[in-house]
Amino acid sequence: MKYLTLYLILLFTIICEAQIKKSNLTGTWELKKTESNAEISETDIFGNSNRKSEEKGKKEADIILQFGEKENLDIIQFGNKSRVKFILKDSMLTLGQSEYKILSLTNTELVLTKPNNLFSAKDFYIKTNKKIEPVKKVELIEKKYENGQLKLKGTLRNGIESGTWTEWHENGQKKSEKSFSNGIPLGTWKEWDKNGKLTKEKKWN
Repeated sequence: MKYLTLYLILLFTIICEAQIKKSNLTGTWELKKTESNAEISETDIFGNSNRKSEEKGKKEADIILQFGEKENLDIIQFGNKSRVKFILKDSMLTLGQSEYKILSLTNTELVLTKPNNLFSAKDFYIKTNKKIEPVKKVELIEKKYENGQLKLKGTLRNGIESGTWTEWHENGQKKSEKSFSNGIPLGTWKEWDKNGKLTKEKKWN
């Protein structure tokens, strides 16, 4: 009887996992809390540290996931917006390069955790009516001073810094020049003062 019960539980779990479809994820989900048995640092959806959690095992909602068509996932995390591809296979959900296991998925709640990690936190998301404006594949960013002088110019690809980003002082002198590859610093970064003198130079691998 004991083994029969275990078998039925396992069978039920397999059936539930098989029923998870992309259409069940479609929509917008907002992170409400994280539960963990260990003290953790707050991280974004990709596992990058952001800041220490003030309350053990809990954090305020600061991540929003919007699952759309063609496996596009728009994300707002700690104020930054980006787009990645998502892949759903059985109960495993891949977001960009990060992998999660779906512990529960209903019409109103989504629970995710990192697989194969005893101390992984459980992230609880709730369905929300909030909408994220779709992230543009390529977006040119330009900012100007009140006098019309260009202040900043750069390109976002899927919401992430790409290529060369340039800043200028209000007098028109170049202030900085930085290069990125998918948000990762690249090449040599330079900074100049208002008189055009090079003040800082940093090389990235």
